[in-house]
Amino acid sequence: MAVPVSHKFTHQEESESVYVSMTDLAVSFIFIILILLAFFAAQIQFDESVTKEEYMQLLDKISSSENAIEELKNNLVNLQNQNVSEEREQEIVRLRSQISQLQEILTKIRNSEMSIRIEYSREIERSGRLAKIIKQLMSKIDNLLSEIELLKQHIERMKQMDPLSYYLENLALERTKLLNKIADNIQRKLPWIQVTVVAADGIIRFRSDDMFASGRWRIVKGSTAEKVAQAIGDALTDILPCYTVGKYAKYEENCNQSFVSIETVSIEGHTDSIPLGDNLRQRELMLDNRDLSARRSAETLRAAVDRYRPELWDYLNLHEQPVISFSGYGAMRPISFGNTVRDHASNRRIDIRFILKTPINIQEVEEIRKRLVRNIFHRIPEIVDIVQ
Repeated sequence: MAVPVSHKFTHQEESESVYVSMTDLAVSFIFIILILLAFFAAQIQFDESVTKEEYMQLLDKISSSENAIEELKNNLVNLQNQNVSEEREQEIVRLRSQISQLQEILTKIRNSEMSIRIEYSREIERSGRLAKIIKQLMSKIDNLLSEIELLKQHIERMKQMDPLSYYLENLALERTKLLNKIADNIQRKLPWIQVTVVAADGIIRFRSDDMFASGRWRIVKGSTAEKVAQAIGDALTDILPCYTVGKYAKYEENCNQSFVSIETVSIEGHTDSIPLGDNLRQRELMLDNRDLSARRSAETLRAAVDRYRPELWDYLNLHEQPVISFSGYGAMRPISFGNTVRDHASNRRIDIRFILKTPINIQEVEEIRKRLVRNIFHRIPEIVDIVQ
């Protein structure tokens, strides 16, 4: 008997998760920019001219950067003073460490500025390159301050946003990132194969003509269709552990920061609207295009999973069902509605559709996070009791 996990998710906890996440983004962005600033400062030579006004502007910009970092640091201190969970406390400690690194980098830039001041008095006649470097630094700092301001505004909006809405917004972004990663992996292995990402529908698309001859559905050893199927199997093996539960599931923060869960990965077969010929129906014992599309998708699944990566069956959704599935739609879902050769070719395709778990409340969001991180199965009451 399944024992439900109860969890009280307060508004304060909801807000702090968003707040810390966005602050982390701000810190990461500043970290990159300041590394660039340190690099530019290290490259300074004095062979042209610079004005005192430009030099003073640089000092102002460095001071503004220090103040902006200090403000982010104070935001974390204020957040820590609230009643936060142990997990969020650890995240705050990590962010504070990153801010300390930023301060060290800015200190190095400040030291470089002191060296510039000494050299400036000696090399005033030939400090043109210094002027160029200062302008670059000022431009970088201007961009930095603008981004900090935008991130601060975004943090404020996120603090007011409903946590469920924020999760669903990130869910779409995470799916797009997932699709692009899989498509890139396949394209690197098979650069001659057309791979299309349809982010709005959660689909990775292949032209059926690249895999199957007209009226054919079997995948033979060494064929292009087998190579495509195996590339799909490899890509799914790399991706699924972080978005599923099951025997081989393994969550890592850097691959699924939004804690989304895959419900289904469906291999879908589609054909054009041209009816099957009598010879083909009799030879292959098929009634219509729906039979042909279903056989192609099922055969792609067999080549990718059964005959190549059988461990893919062990990646499960939160209902403990295999996420891998297949379906055949025949000509029922065209993407081109004309009657040209090109239209028919577009409709002959194999789609890999990714359907993610869509929670209806913030409690379900927290449950998804727990299941992914700890890979908990509801059928084990003892483990669930420990979690509660």
